[in-house]
Amino acid sequence: MCQKKISVFLFLLFFAACTNKKDRAFKSLSGNWELYKLSMNYGQFSEDFSTHTHTSNLVGNTGEIKFTTDSISYKFVNGDTIESGHDVWHLKHMKQNAGFVKVDKYQIEIGDKFLFDVFFEDGTTYSERNAKRATLTQIATKKTSRLYQIEIQKNEH
Repeated sequence: MCQKKISVFLFLLFFAACTNKKDRAFKSLSGNWELYKLSMNYGQFSEDFSTHTHTSNLVGNTGEIKFTTDSISYKFVNGDTIESGHDVWHLKHMKQNAGFVKVDKYQIEIGDKFLFDVFFEDGTTYSERNAKRATLTQIATKKTSRLYQIEIQKNEH
């Protein structure tokens, strides 16, 4: 009888530990975030090439992002203008080769406007679990003259 209880306990423990990484990342992203650093890289960027001319950095509370189950709203200062919007978002999770091992890679697609690589906390294994900080690095999907790198922290209020 005792062995059955131990087996059931170990099964439940194993099941709880095997929660999907994408689900944990999604849960971490859900909620309100404050932008505390915004880097704008200027030049000519596309899927095929890039020429970087200069970078502009803004530090401090430069905006906010709110992730809900199926939508995102954002508002942040972009130099002398305000970038804002409301759109659908999708989280992608994949494995990427990194030398002899594969590592987790996350991307956020925001409508047809933005595609970001997402790095949670320090980027180590399970860093997507209950993340309080993340870095979003924009990927050029069409010709553009500006790419964003956004550092955010969870707003617990």
